[in-house]
Amino acid sequence: MVRIERNFRFSRFNFSAGLLPIYRIISDRITDFKGNRVNHDAAGNVGRGLAMSWITTAGYSFNSRSGIRLLVGHKITQRKFSPDGLTRELVSSATYIYRF
Repeated sequence: MVRIERNFRFSRFNFSAGLLPIYRIISDRITDFKGNRVNHDAAGNVGRGLAMSWITTAGYSFNSRSGIRLLVGHKITQRKFSPDGLTRELVSSATYIYRF
């Protein structure tokens, strides 16, 4: 996993845009409901591959100690099989920041 990002800072506002590629180098292993481990390597390495997202943030600083930030991530590519939950089309979060 590598996060590639470009930040733009102004007096109280800040913005960033970037890519978040996550490459799975080993095959996934899943434990089914009976407790049996299933290795997806036998199914043609479907557990390996690249998932990539576009990440954008926007923030506003109220003062030097507090601010807010909005993050939006959108999927560009995904793996054929991803049991780790990286299959969401769009992710967003709102954050209040307090520095102490």
